[in-house]
Amino acid sequence: RGFVNKQASRAALLIVVAMLGLPYGGLGAQESLHTFIREGQPTSTLDIDNDSLLLRRDDGLYTSGVRFSRGYRLSSAEGWRTPGWRLGQQLYTPKDVRVRPENLAPLERPYAGWLYGGFFYNVTDVDGSELAFGLDVGCIGPCAGGRQTQSFVHKLFDQPEPRGWSTQIRNEVGVILRAGARAPY
Repeated sequence: RGFVNKQASRAALLIVVAMLGLPYGGLGAQESLHTFIREGQPTSTLDIDNDSLLLRRDDGLYTSGVRFSRGYRLSSAEGWRTPGWRLGQQLYTPKDVRVRPENLAPLERPYAGWLYGGFFYNVTDVDGSELAFGLDVGCIGPCAGGRQTQSFVHKLFDQPEPRGWSTQIRNEVGVILRAGARAPY
């Protein structure tokens, strides 16, 4: 079991590292990723959502998420273009983490962690319209480190110790392709 976890973790890490090294398509002949990094306005964002920050004692299915992203915004006559990358972890648990694994209901949400890295490319026109694309690749299961993260945070905030991580879903590679659009103002 330890070998499988290590192999899944290594595979996810290699995919993320390889993906972050790929050139961004659609940037144009004169606009390489290096141009965006050299001339674009860098922006870093840290998103944290965690039910323990509200000092609640209920994990309510989605328990925690942490994302760090870095984008490079470059303006032009048409608007702005922003390529970037992101890393994150999300944790999902049953409603009550104090329930012993053998007492979990059959249809209860399973324990799961999602650890990922990805890239995005956003185009914002001067009229306010927007196109956004992204790809996240990562791992689901013990390779995501959900048990360790939730145990640490629950100790830090004096929350109940989660009891069911031994039942979490098995390791799998995950891929999420995102796309969205917004009409002009």
